[in-house]
Amino acid sequence: MRCPVCGFANAAGAPICAACGSALAVAAPPAGALQAPRCAVHPEVDALTTCSRCGTFACAVCLAGVPPLCAACRALAGTLPWDQRAELGTLKAWWQTSTRLMGSPEKTLATTSPSGSIGSSLLFAMLSTVAGYGTSMVLYGVFAVFSAAFAKDAVSDLSDAPARAAGGSAALVVGVVMMIGLVFAFQVVSVLGLAAFEHVALKLLGAQPGDFAVTVRCQALGMAPYVVGLMPFCGAYVFPIWAMVVQGIAVKHLHRTTAGKAAIAVVSPVVLVCGVCGLGYVILLAGMGGLMADLGK
Repeated sequence: MRCPVCGFANAAGAPICAACGSALAVAAPPAGALQAPRCAVHPEVDALTTCSRCGTFACAVCLAGVPPLCAACRALAGTLPWDQRAELGTLKAWWQTSTRLMGSPEKTLATTSPSGSIGSSLLFAMLSTVAGYGTSMVLYGVFAVFSAAFAKDAVSDLSDAPARAAGGSAALVVGVVMMIGLVFAFQVVSVLGLAAFEHVALKLLGAQPGDFAVTVRCQALGMAPYVVGLMPFCGAYVFPIWAMVVQGIAVKHLHRTTAGKAAIAVVSPVVLVCGVCGLGYVILLAGMGGLMADLGK
């Protein structure tokens, strides 16, 4: 009996392949014999067992993986929770997707569909941004407001502390709302801009990328490690490199390209931005040096 997975010729009646360990299909018995359960897809073949998820009878050709899953359940297993947010809820879908991409990005993205709207990708990016910077921003704001309100050198009498605290709270709310608005606006521009750079880089590398929406999806899913930012202060120093790694894996799988081309596409816009900023600092320092030299004359 030839294995349907690797093609190895096994002995007749063998339950599993001696080469790869895959379960082997069993031919259906002749008419009139006691009928075993048949495969739901191949009714001419006896079912080997049932799908571990839905219970459908299936043969060795249809079943795969550990635990064994039928084709329909394998397709569902490869669906990101984010693409099921209508059933799961947006926040739950975002959380499950982020943790899954952090824990096993290679395995998860290998079966992830590349299709997804730009709007849904931007929503994922916005939620990741809030998780990445929100906690630290709020705590920094609280510290700044109350430090200014209760600074000993600001006033000599602390009897009006409650009033100042109330005013500080109002200022904090306004400041946080404004900051969140600015961060959101910057993040939308950043996600779309970096995705555009990556898309162009992939084309220049001959990777033959899919639609631009796929690149935006890669950029957004790469922000899954931003969930670490929920740990205030230290989290924002942890996730940037982690995010680039996940994004590179996303580009490799969703655009069906090589790891090398994906890495170059992800790193190139970062190198470009750093180069432009570095050049700006050099020009600024040179200008300040010239100004100081003129003042010293």
